[in-house]
Amino acid sequence: MPDPRLVRPLAVALALMAAAHAASARQDAPPLTPAPAAPAPPLTPAPALPERDEGPRGVDKLIIDADKVRLLLKHPTSSAVLAEAKRLPRIEPRQVLVDPQTGAWYAPEDAADMDEAARAALQPRMIDEDFYYSTRYGSPLVYARVLDVASAAVPEVFIRTRWPGRRIMDFGYGHIGHLRLMAQRGAYVVGVDIDRRLQALYRDVNDQGIIETGVEDATGPRLGRLALVHGSWPSDPQVAAVVAAEAETGFHVITAKNTLKNGYINPERPADERTLVKLGVPPDVFLSEVHGALVPGGLFVIYNISPKLSGPDETYKPWSDGRCPFPRETLEAAGFRVVAFDHDDSETARAIFAALGYPTTNEKGEDDVFALYTIAQRRR
Repeated sequence: MPDPRLVRPLAVALALMAAAHAASARQDAPPLTPAPAAPAPPLTPAPALPERDEGPRGVDKLIIDADKVRLLLKHPTSSAVLAEAKRLPRIEPRQVLVDPQTGAWYAPEDAADMDEAARAALQPRMIDEDFYYSTRYGSPLVYARVLDVASAAVPEVFIRTRWPGRRIMDFGYGHIGHLRLMAQRGAYVVGVDIDRRLQALYRDVNDQGIIETGVEDATGPRLGRLALVHGSWPSDPQVAAVVAAEAETGFHVITAKNTLKNGYINPERPADERTLVKLGVPPDVFLSEVHGALVPGGLFVIYNISPKLSGPDETYKPWSDGRCPFPRETLEAAGFRVVAFDHDDSETARAIFAALGYPTTNEKGEDDVFALYTIAQRRR
């Protein structure tokens, strides 16, 4: 493995090639998970979220919604993150080029190296500020609930580590909004995802790197940091090396929202392979890597929002099974103390969805938003 001191500066500057296996999955859509072979097969485009009422969009919408969500949360940790919405930078529309056959996205500068026929087939698409922060997976403000439940369950982790210098990794980050909010508080934030479209979207030099917090102390301005790592963690050694370098002495918190679902990892019925999450390593090895990436006492938080579980006579939707994919005893064997296991958070999740203007019932009038979370703490 390369010396982390040599790799670390590359974590922000280099865009790694997406290898296979790990995942980017949300409650609305199957994960965008290429198979292990190279080149990767087409990525399945995520369906759009239901249209919301016309009104403010982008940062303006996030500022308004942050005030609504804050009323539903309890801990200062999550409130502090939501307060950063008003400082999010404005984003000018940017172009990506889409391959209509594969669904792959390319930055215009990447397409310059293609042969003329391949380049001519690409279709331009303009990305606005709203899509930049939320992509197709919904408001990044929902992530504040992940921090809310974690800080309520194990407050000493958040008391011991204030925002400046707190190190957080999000596995399957999906969109940049929540990462930026935490970095603006002074955290060192690493987002890991295999979806190569994110690599094409978040290509500007200002999308990551040192982030100003707007706060000064006796030593000068406080600064956060944001790094995006694209590829399979932990199965790809190069990706693992970059993440390890960014972690420095270890992460205080590792989160996975709508990525590590039981239906994705352990489907109970046959399912399209493209809708599953491939960890790339056995579950016990994956948990060992998560354990090793945390500081002693650090938290591993799995938070899943899912639609109504597929019935026996319905088409099986792996993303509807939001249970933790790792049994309690497997987490404990990996060196974790299980703080909460598949704790039901559906009531609060529905309230947040309603505040954001998203539906909470299906066409039959049944509840269609369910949330479960598991919190595991690395034993010292």
